[in-house]
Amino acid sequence: MRLLLIDDEPPALRRLRRLVSEYPEVTGIVEARGVEESAMHWDAVDVVFLDIQLHSENGLEALSERRRHTQRLPLVVIVTAYAEFAVGAFAADAIDYLLKPVTRDRLADAMTRVQRRLSPSASTPVAPVKRSEARPVAVHDRGRLLLLHPDEIEYFTADGNYVRVHSSRGELLHRERIHELVARLDPSVFARIHRSVIVNTGAIREVRPWMNGDHLVRLASGVEVRGSRHYKHILQAHLARLGVNPRRTSATGQLHE
Repeated sequence: MRLLLIDDEPPALRRLRRLVSEYPEVTGIVEARGVEESAMHWDAVDVVFLDIQLHSENGLEALSERRRHTQRLPLVVIVTAYAEFAVGAFAADAIDYLLKPVTRDRLADAMTRVQRRLSPSASTPVAPVKRSEARPVAVHDRGRLLLLHPDEIEYFTADGNYVRVHSSRGELLHRERIHELVARLDPSVFARIHRSVIVNTGAIREVRPWMNGDHLVRLASGVEVRGSRHYKHILQAHLARLGVNPRRTSATGQLHE
């Protein structure tokens, strides 16, 4: 896997290079301080990690322009200090959106998603899955395999090497790390809103601000789970796909900046 890292901040560039270098499947890394400097490398890499604010350049604008003039683009992961560009990033077909400083946990999510997209089985484009046609979720609970329809699942919580599945069949204990699970879930149905929490977005009833930029999400059962400010852009993108202004109202509550 060949990577292109585009960032005009040397410390951020060094940190990202150090983190992605930990992955054995990464066979080459090219660095650039801006979009113009990176132009010659896009066709030779598999994945681009792209900052948005680049001196006089805008990464999203450059991505959209490049998409209009080429048939083949590498996968793009946005890396930025600003959460408010998330909706635009996903509209430009970025596969993930990492907030600085990038953590190993969030990078693991992105790299798992990248690996899935680059695998031969994922080479054919797939149309978005309607909720009613969503594929079942395989859950291994205490020696048995259960196939749950997504609507049976309200949320997941991390528990070490396991994930607790909170469902209409009760609480199940599934052996898989949460970043591995989120990579195989239907992204049109489930959203990771905290390093330890994935929610079924159809179960969200209220979102309200909490401490330090985090927020509380109330689900259909009345349970409240914490959403981290570091994952707020993911929830915003889901709300935007539903036609909800993520800066205003979601269900009966508000998601504040």
